[in-house]
Amino acid sequence: MIVCSKSPLEEAFRDNVTLDLDQRTEMISWINSYINTISPEFIMLLDLSKKTPCFYEKCFSIMDNCGNKCDVENLSENVVDEQREDIKLVDKELLEFANSNVIPPRSCSFNLRFNVMYPAQKPITFLRKVIAVSNNDQGKPAIVLVILQDITKLTNAIQGTYFEIKCLKQSSAVKNKFKDLVEIINNKRESDITLTKRENQVLQLLIKGYTSMDISKEFFIAKTTVDKHRQNLMRKYKVSNVTQLIRKYLQSVA
Repeated sequence: MIVCSKSPLEEAFRDNVTLDLDQRTEMISWINSYINTISPEFIMLLDLSKKTPCFYEKCFSIMDNCGNKCDVENLSENVVDEQREDIKLVDKELLEFANSNVIPPRSCSFNLRFNVMYPAQKPITFLRKVIAVSNNDQGKPAIVLVILQDITKLTNAIQGTYFEIKCLKQSSAVKNKFKDLVEIINNKRESDITLTKRENQVLQLLIKGYTSMDISKEFFIAKTTVDKHRQNLMRKYKVSNVTQLIRKYLQSVA
């Protein structure tokens, strides 16, 4: 895997992708044009026909100007813990969708918002865009471009994961398939919440209107322990107060 590669994109394509000169030149031109338009922090190119798909990655401005925090492994290691499973879920569903549907190349961007927290630094909110640059003979994605954009200033605060698909003009049938995929992924994300026995007990009493002090007396535990359980519950349900927590829980079990 190339980390913060200084070699030209042309060289990476020439050495790793089987394309004739015209195809390679056209593809590189499109990628460069797209990158120049959106000014990302990080890009990665994948050849899905290979056992090790990644053949090129480049950091533009994330941390330390291509220091040791700039490669995709380090970014992944510092993803906010509770969002890791969401990212795995999205990637699994996207792969299954790509294997069973024809996705027009360069027409759709599969977007996922998530957060990275480096030690002793403020959290960064990224928008990850996945775009099929070319398809193989079976109409499945072959060369894939992955882009990370820092959207922290646009969100103003750390937020949970969110998945969406942005497309150019598509037929109604294709639009409906994409809409179904978004609903499937976001519904699974919301429902895939695991609570400890104590968290579930605290949640049930919160629903009944108990205060933290009431719950501490009920279970003979410190109020600070109850408050910690409340914070964990709100983190897992990605809400900021108990009212939202109760509403979201009741919606999930309705």
